[in-house]
Amino acid sequence: MSNNEQFQQVLKDLQQKNSQRMLSIWLPSLKKGVNFRHLTLNQQKVLIKSSVRENLLKLDFSRNIYSILQENLAEPDVNLDTLTTLDMMCIGLAYRAADISNEYGFYIDDKLHPVDLNNILKKARTIDYTDAIKPHVIQSDGYHVTVSVPSIIVDKQMNDYLFEKYSDIPDDADAIKDMLADVYICEAAKYIQKMDVIAKDDDAESPPVAVDFTGFTPAQRIKLLDQIPLTVLNRLVDVSDKIQDIESELLDVDLDGETATIEINSAFFT
Repeated sequence: MSNNEQFQQVLKDLQQKNSQRMLSIWLPSLKKGVNFRHLTLNQQKVLIKSSVRENLLKLDFSRNIYSILQENLAEPDVNLDTLTTLDMMCIGLAYRAADISNEYGFYIDDKLHPVDLNNILKKARTIDYTDAIKPHVIQSDGYHVTVSVPSIIVDKQMNDYLFEKYSDIPDDADAIKDMLADVYICEAAKYIQKMDVIAKDDDAESPPVAVDFTGFTPAQRIKLLDQIPLTVLNRLVDVSDKIQDIESELLDVDLDGETATIEINSAFFT
């Protein structure tokens, strides 16, 4: 066997072995463990080399982790696109703990405060996600808007839109303010699933106009969002707060009286 033939055989054997190594990750939306293939060195490199600019770290991470999950999801009956950003949070924690290290930490006043990610993952299974995951209907001013925790695919699409728009943004205060304003709008757009526009005076002869947001592009979502009354959008904050409360419950850690937050972005995988 030539050197090249031997190399190809070894490579094939290693690829096959790697494809059979599974990591079961508990997902809140499914309330069960789902098998994923482990991260490869190249996949870790893809995550690490995501944008080094602080304002784009999380945007770039969601774009890159999605393609990796497409490769690594090992259960064909699980639809990746219907998983939620809460699931993504658990996936990120599990991959970091299993394939890089469960040892994490924060420096405060030059002192390292260690955090065991395995303990965070155990905590993830004890949280009640029911109210955060179920759809909520906001009714106001003739609009019935169904909102829920964003799916992984919508999160990726909206972040793609933002990243492409601001990847070359200059580091000045006005530009950053513009980006943060767009981030706020895009975050709101992620939550809306559908909308029923009720006829004036609730006329029974005029059926509601049903609008399904799931098939729209990010730009179309934003344009539609601009036409929805603020009375509706302001109540959307109540739903997004439920998601943020869970994220805080899981990712905020107490360090001798100081609170630090685990940020699941590209820097998390170094």
